[in-house]
Amino acid sequence: MSQSPAAEALPLKDRSTGLLIFGVLEIFLGLFCVLMVPVMLLSTLIEQPGGAPSASVRMMVPAAVFYAEMATFFIWIGIGSMLARRWARAVMLVVSWGWLVCGVMAMLLMVVLMPRMFAEMPPGQQMPAEMLVLMQIVMGGVLSCVYILLPGALVLFYQSKHVRATCERRDAEVRWTDRCPLAVLALVVLFAYGVSCMVWMPFYNFAMPLFGGFADGVAGAIVAVAIAAVLVYLVWGMYKLRTHAWWTAVVLTIVGSVSGVLTAARTDFLELYRRMGFPPDQIELIKRTGMIEKMNEAWWVGIPVAIVFLAYLLYVKRHFTSGSAEPVATAA
Repeated sequence: MSQSPAAEALPLKDRSTGLLIFGVLEIFLGLFCVLMVPVMLLSTLIEQPGGAPSASVRMMVPAAVFYAEMATFFIWIGIGSMLARRWARAVMLVVSWGWLVCGVMAMLLMVVLMPRMFAEMPPGQQMPAEMLVLMQIVMGGVLSCVYILLPGALVLFYQSKHVRATCERRDAEVRWTDRCPLAVLALVVLFAYGVSCMVWMPFYNFAMPLFGGFADGVAGAIVAVAIAAVLVYLVWGMYKLRTHAWWTAVVLTIVGSVSGVLTAARTDFLELYRRMGFPPDQIELIKRTGMIEKMNEAWWVGIPVAIVFLAYLLYVKRHFTSGSAEPVATAA
């Protein structure tokens, strides 16, 4: 609905203080991620009573790389927010929306799977009912803050027309984010994140599910390089609003979904962990917790997710032409 002339005439408020506060918050998130990097690496040196390391290098090094990437992002975006840069608002807004959507889906999945996982633990590992309820409440509260409340607050703030006006007033220069609609910029950021995930693959022996089986080693590396190349192309093509990039994203979504469903239906994900090089004792621990069966079930969630993602691609199709270098409106 369009606003009335009286509402449109209302003065826009300066949100420089809010941009400063949220920028500081984002920098603190980045610093927390910085602290997590040595924690992940040092955890590989701690020994269990039997002398085995408590965490696999193959698990913790990629986790450390992930936290390093997140630290870089949050500190970079926090500085941009404190300086009221237009690009910082645009990037943080699309990232926050993605964070919130994924968080809501993760919470729904946890609500369904977590009680069953605790209930099906081996008899020697089960906890008293009171302790189980307390643990579920604490975990639910923490995950709600991380997955919903924090990204929700970021969305509400950066989506504000007052914040947008403040950034445009203080940063009058046309920025790179102004050349791409926000709805498409979200896809650019998503595919760029996918490219960054490819950095982890060597630590996992390039093991990945593939059309009802698994690829690893040289074959997995070839597949990973091919996927990374497609994602790099999508980052460029989506930003340039190329129609063939949009079609490539549609095909990749359909093919990836079919591959995931076939693998979930035909394989045991314990084999994926073996191909990734996880130690036998950790694989046995994963097996005892019953997580593998839940992971196979969780893969089926990919079907509605793929449908929603395809619907989103249809929604943004109107922005795609042969490509244009002219600035576009980025209202949100």
